[in-house]
Amino acid sequence: MPRDSGSRSSNRSSEIAVGQIFGLLTVVSSPYRVRYSLKGSHYLVRVQCSCGSEEKSVTVQMLQIGRTKSCGCLKMRKHWSIMNGKSGRKEPCRPE
Repeated sequence: MPRDSGSRSSNRSSEIAVGQIFGLLTVVSSPYRVRYSLKGSHYLVRVQCSCGSEEKSVTVQMLQIGRTKSCGCLKMRKHWSIMNGKSGRKEPCRPE
């Protein structure tokens, strides 16, 4: 049986619509294909983060599996909250 080359990934990319929201990211362009070698390619979309940063390109697959949720601002928020002691975790008890 011949393999169906790429139809599965193209079907997944067509499930992404302009205006769709993934985490803090809003899709602002239709998916477009980018070849990275003679044997493979992937689909990208342009997204805008709700924090107001500039648009960026991300892979459709990373959006769909939930790996990409923001422009990086969530990671920075988490980092700053931990650095400022606001992680939500209680400190361990200290013996007196």
